[in-house]
Amino acid sequence: IQMKFTILSGDDRKATRQRTQEVSAFFEYIKEDHNQWLISMFRNDLPRLEHPEYYIRYRKIAHVLPAVELRKQENGALTMQAYNGLVVLEVSPLRGDEALRSAKELAASWPTTLAAFVGADGQTLVVLVRVALRDGSLPATEGEAEAFYEAAFQQVLPIYTQVLQDYPIVAQSGGLRHEVLMPLDAAPYMDLHAACIKVTPQPSAAQEADAYDDLPAPRHRQKDEDWDAHAIYERIYGEAARRAHATTGISPRDPLNPTLLTALAHEMCEQQVPQEEAFAHIWQHVMFRDGAQEDVVRSIVDATYDDESPDQHPVLGTPRREGDELRELIRRLEQRYAFRHNNIMGCTEFRRNVSGPAPWTPVDRSIVSDLTIEMRLADIHVSEKDVWQYVMGRRRIPQYNPVGEFLYECRGKWDGKDHIRALARTVPTDTPQWADWFHTWFLAMVAQWTGRNLRFGNSLVPLLISRQGFHKSDFCRQLLPRDLRSWGFTDSLNLGEEKTVMLAMGQTLLINLDEFNSISPRKQEGFLKNIIQLPMVKLKRPYARVIEDVPRLASFIATTNQSDVLSDPAGSRRFIAVRVTEDIDTRQQPNYEQLYAQAMEELDNHVRYWLDGEETTQLMEHNRQFQQQSSALTFFWDYYTIPASEEEEGAIWMSSSALLAEVKRRAGASLQPPSVNKFSRELRNIPGIQIHRGHGSDQYLVRPI
Repeated sequence: IQMKFTILSGDDRKATRQRTQEVSAFFEYIKEDHNQWLISMFRNDLPRLEHPEYYIRYRKIAHVLPAVELRKQENGALTMQAYNGLVVLEVSPLRGDEALRSAKELAASWPTTLAAFVGADGQTLVVLVRVALRDGSLPATEGEAEAFYEAAFQQVLPIYTQVLQDYPIVAQSGGLRHEVLMPLDAAPYMDLHAACIKVTPQPSAAQEADAYDDLPAPRHRQKDEDWDAHAIYERIYGEAARRAHATTGISPRDPLNPTLLTALAHEMCEQQVPQEEAFAHIWQHVMFRDGAQEDVVRSIVDATYDDESPDQHPVLGTPRREGDELRELIRRLEQRYAFRHNNIMGCTEFRRNVSGPAPWTPVDRSIVSDLTIEMRLADIHVSEKDVWQYVMGRRRIPQYNPVGEFLYECRGKWDGKDHIRALARTVPTDTPQWADWFHTWFLAMVAQWTGRNLRFGNSLVPLLISRQGFHKSDFCRQLLPRDLRSWGFTDSLNLGEEKTVMLAMGQTLLINLDEFNSISPRKQEGFLKNIIQLPMVKLKRPYARVIEDVPRLASFIATTNQSDVLSDPAGSRRFIAVRVTEDIDTRQQPNYEQLYAQAMEELDNHVRYWLDGEETTQLMEHNRQFQQQSSALTFFWDYYTIPASEEEEGAIWMSSSALLAEVKRRAGASLQPPSVNKFSRELRNIPGIQIHRGHGSDQYLVRPI
C-alpha cells in the first residue's frame, strides 16, 4: 500500500509546520519517544490534568492525520493531495496494559483493520480501517472524499462496535481530517494487506455527474452536533452497560432481555442523561442483538424515564384536564426532536434531539402523519391537526437562516490574503482582467445574500467558455461549501418554467445556466435580461395562500461549449465571458472559511461590488468576440468596409434599411434576413462606425468594396 500520513507540528509561537511520512516508516517511528520524552511526560502528568488540551506541552506534541495526505499551497492553506482510504476509530478509555492488549487483539482479528496502536495518552487505542468504493477506487477530490468518509464512518462504526465487544468506541467522526496526537506504541499492529470494506456504490449513468451531492452533508461540521457531549454520553453508556450486566447477570452475548433494557435505561436516567439521548445510545448498541426491536426499546426507555421523573407528566390514573394532551404532546415532541423554521426555504425542519449525527429534514404531511402515530403509540390522544399546528407555529419554533449563520461564523476570521482572486486564477484563461472581474462578482453574490442592496440585484454573470471536459460545471459547484450547496445550488433550471425560476431565485444561492448556448436569443433578450437585474421576486410558497415579495438571493453563473453565444449587444455588459484554455483543477477544495471571511470583511469596509463606467465599457469591448452575428452582418462584411472619415474615397452615408436591402439583393436566396431593427443594433455595435441622424433615420458611414 502506497500511502502517506500527514503530520502537523507547532511551537510556542503557534506556527504550524506540515510534513508527510510513509506508512511503514511511521509505524517504525512511533515505537520510540523521539522528542525529549515529550509523550512519556504527557502520560505521567495526565492523571492530574483536568483539561489536557491546556497542558503546557500539549502544543508541542505533533498531530497526525492518518486518513489524508495534505500539501501546503502558496497562501498557506492545506489542501488534499490524496485520500488514503481509511476511517479512524478511537477506543477509549482503556485502563491498563491488559485492556489495551485485548482491544488491540480484537481489532487485529478483523481482516479490514490496517493498523491498531496506542495513542499519546496511553488510554486510547487508535484503529485504522480500510474502505473503498465498490469498484475498489477512492474519491479524487476533497469534497467527494469528505462525503465518502462520512458515509464510510456510519457503516464501519456498527461493525467494529460488534468486533470490539465491550470496549467503548468513541463514536465521533472527525471527518477526513481526523487528528490524533502523535502515538507511542512499542508494538503497533499493522497489516498492509488488509481488505477493504466496500461502502458507496458507483453512480449509474442516469444519476447526476456529482453523485456525492446525494450523500448526507458532513455532520461533524454542523453546529447542531456536539461531538464532545456525544463522547461523554457514550462513555456514560459504557459504564451504565457494565453496571446493568453486573446487576442483572445477563451476558452481552445473551439474547436481548427487557430486564437488561430496563436496567440500562435506569442507569442512564440516574446519570441524568436526556431521555432521547439515552434511547439513541442504547439503540445504537443493541440494534444488532438477537430480538432487538426499536419500538420495544423506545417504550421501555420511555416507561423507565416516566416512572423516575413523575413530575414531568400528568399523574397516571387521574382525570386529564383540558390542555393536558396538548401539553404532553409538546413535551414529548420537544423531548424527542429539535425543530427550526428555515427562513430561506420557508418551511419547518426537524431532527432527532441527540448530540450525534441526525440530518435536518423538512416537515411535510407524511412526516406529520408519522409523528401523530408516534404520539398515539405513546398514549397521547391527539390528531394530525394538533401536530400540524405545533410544527407550523412560529412562537415556539426557533427561526433559522442557514446563510446568515454560515457567514456569521466566517466573519472576522480573514487572514488578509486574497483567496477570491486566487480561486479565480485556478481557471486558466487568456483574459487578464478575469481575476478582478470575478472578485467583483463574488462580492456582489455575497452582498446579495446579506440583503445589502434592495434596489438592484447582482446583474453580473460569469460565462465560462470551452470545449467539453474542462470541468467548468465542477468549478461552479465548488463555489459553495457543501452544506450550502446541497440545497443552494442548481444547474438544471428550465427558463421556460417562469414560476419555478422565480421560486429558485428566492430560495437558492447560485444558479448555473448550464449549456448557455441552448437559451434562445429571444429568451436572452427578454426574460433572462429582466430577472438578472431583479432585486425582489414575487412568489407563492407551498401551502401559502398569498403571494409575497421576497428578497432575491440567487446570483447567476453560466457555462457553454460555444463561443458565439451573446445575442444582445447592449446586454453583453451583464456577462463576464472568458475562454477557458485548459482543464480547471477542481481536485482541491477551496478554503471556504477564508473565501467568505474575505468577502464579509471587504463588504464591511465598503469595497465596491459593482463595475464602474470605465470597467463596463472595457467588459463590453471584451465581449464583442463572443457576440452572435447574423447572416446579414456576415454578408455585410463581404460587401462593405468602415472608412475612417467622410473624406475617404468611396465613403457614403446609408440607412440601415438601405444597407439591408442592398445586402439582400447581392446575397440572394442564401440570406435569411433579420428585422431592420435587429440589423440596426448590430451595425451600431460595430467598433469605429460613424453614425448621424439624417433623412428621418440613422445614417451609417460605409464604403462599398
